[in-house]
Amino acid sequence: MSDVEVRRAGDADVASILDLNRVGNGDDIEAEMAIAFRWGAMAPSDYAVAVADGEVVATVGLLANQLRVGSVTLAAGQPEYVATDPLHQGRGLAGRLLRVVQEWSEGRGDLVQYITGIRYFYRQFGYSYGLVRAPEIVVAPEQECAMPPGWQVRSAEARDIDRIRALQASAQAAVDVAVPFADNLWPAFLEMSAAPLLVAVIDDRVDAFARLRLSPDGAARSPVHVQALASSSSTAVAGTQAVLAGARVRYPGATLVVADREGSATRAVVADAASAAHRKWIYVRVPSFERVLSALTPVLDERLARSVYAEESVELTISLYRSSVRLVIEGGRVIGVSSGPGVHEPEEVGAVGIPPELVPLLLFGTGGLAALEEDPDVYLGVFRPLMAALFPPLRLDILTW
Repeated sequence: MSDVEVRRAGDADVASILDLNRVGNGDDIEAEMAIAFRWGAMAPSDYAVAVADGEVVATVGLLANQLRVGSVTLAAGQPEYVATDPLHQGRGLAGRLLRVVQEWSEGRGDLVQYITGIRYFYRQFGYSYGLVRAPEIVVAPEQECAMPPGWQVRSAEARDIDRIRALQASAQAAVDVAVPFADNLWPAFLEMSAAPLLVAVIDDRVDAFARLRLSPDGAARSPVHVQALASSSSTAVAGTQAVLAGARVRYPGATLVVADREGSATRAVVADAASAAHRKWIYVRVPSFERVLSALTPVLDERLARSVYAEESVELTISLYRSSVRLVIEGGRVIGVSSGPGVHEPEEVGAVGIPPELVPLLLFGTGGLAALEEDPDVYLGVFRPLMAALFPPLRLDILTW
């Protein structure tokens, strides 16, 4: 593909980037991207483009975000808005651009990358499933959603942003792993008509919020997704009830598909609603297991302090088969993390074996180590209890737009 130039985008490329996404991802995505560009929530320099004969024929963006694990926040890159001109598909341009933005991401210090998208495709580029969104519950059109007394629901306004952000922070405070909306997105969100923001108000105070996602086809009875629903702890049930009632009034006859966030009051409000069939997974790439574990040392120390290893000293080698990481623990604290060569037979040298594609689940998965034990490439041996203490099941709250 010597005839294709790959470079960082500039101002003159924005129109082409938007047009490619309109063709590849739909009118709503193009409109939301245009709003994000206008508000400075993303810039042309966040995009890599492939240029053939003077025309932009493929693009991949790189958003900046954060992934909090316990008390530690990791810088994270989110490749997004992958689009290729139909006439240039099948030439490996998306993969080529993806590798470029991954290099940008690592260069600016991101310890992980995550991406939403089609099944399997991103496995080719070092991603595997690691983060999972909240389960969804389906509120049928005939299921009653009554507005509680004293509440009103309206569209969110600029004056509500600080309060909305506070509600979101409170909703995520109790979970182990959280991905928030980036702060600079909120002004742009207010203009995105395909994803309206609703606030529920009681006594002139915003006490609940949700971001809706409408169907791209715009059909009157298409499902309406209720995302990022958050309410004040003091009015959690009534606030949740108000938001759902407000969504029902605005979109009569539509099924509401509600993200059931960790610790939310959703089930208390619609106890008889059915669960959706599948949870939505997000691909995660961990370029360096050693660097992530080093960053997470305070979290590992906290986990050890709550375990039988609170005073223990031990050395642990975790083999990823092509490489390995060695943890030195003294007095229940991790004092050293270093990388080493792969260990192909971990049971022969007193090491643990974890295949690299399971690392995201080990670090960020809801099941922790226990969910990985049946994999034939996992070997734990005598270190199984220690690994379980270091990598327990986690509660997640993941927000992506």
